[in-house]
Amino acid sequence: MKKSMILLSLISLLAFAGNALAATQLTSSGTNLNGTGETIYGVAGAGVTTGGTVLGRLSKGVQIGVNYTNAGYALTTKHKTGSKRYGTAFNSTAIYNLESSTGADVVAPTSADQGAFAAAGWTAM
Repeated sequence: MKKSMILLSLISLLAFAGNALAATQLTSSGTNLNGTGETIYGVAGAGVTTGGTVLGRLSKGVQIGVNYTNAGYALTTKHKTGSKRYGTAFNSTAIYNLESSTGADVVAPTSADQGAFAAAGWTAM
């Protein structure tokens, strides 16, 4: 439940960010596997990675995978010691989950919309 609330908070913050999304050490679609409590910023300039509006901060041990374009985004999160990945997209009201092996890294979504969660195994909550 705590993970769901954190993800919901992150999603709420992202909804106000518009299409400008960047995360420390993640300036394009991909993953951040550091799990050291990175800060996610909303920025309004090409190449800006910090100094924008703080959208949220990942908990220690949480990894994030993002696929975004100027038109939208999809993101997934997973705690390094957890057994589920959680995700959502800009054009979906659902939070999706997928069973994952403990210790496995998060994987970036395959597209920047809810189609990323159409693959087998993803379940809308």
